[in-house]
Amino acid sequence: MAQLPLSVLIDQKNGRPWPWLFADGQTFTPRQPALICDDPDTELEATLAGMCFGQIPAYLAEPHLRSGKLVSVLADLAPAPWDLFIYRPQQGPVSKRVRLVYDHLKQAFSNPELFPQGLGT
Repeated sequence: MAQLPLSVLIDQKNGRPWPWLFADGQTFTPRQPALICDDPDTELEATLAGMCFGQIPAYLAEPHLRSGKLVSVLADLAPAPWDLFIYRPQQGPVSKRVRLVYDHLKQAFSNPELFPQGLGT
């Protein structure tokens, strides 16, 4: 992999690259990336343009995988998808605005068109 043009996404909090994540907790950080940026959308655009290989989050990659614009590689080494939890107060009354935001987030995150549901890509 080190010979390929790879992308690296920078953690905005500390300025260091996020490592690529693989199955069984393995990680890899490209040493001489072809693209360095701190924006996942920019990384996606560069990958779509054929500039580099990137480890793109499923919610960004899925529409392009379905259309054939992107191809999944190393799928057998993909890490398990992360769980997402939304919490709200259970005790006492819940304000209308908290309930409105909670219901909206629950509906949006449950929509597989917007957020793939554990596709392993």
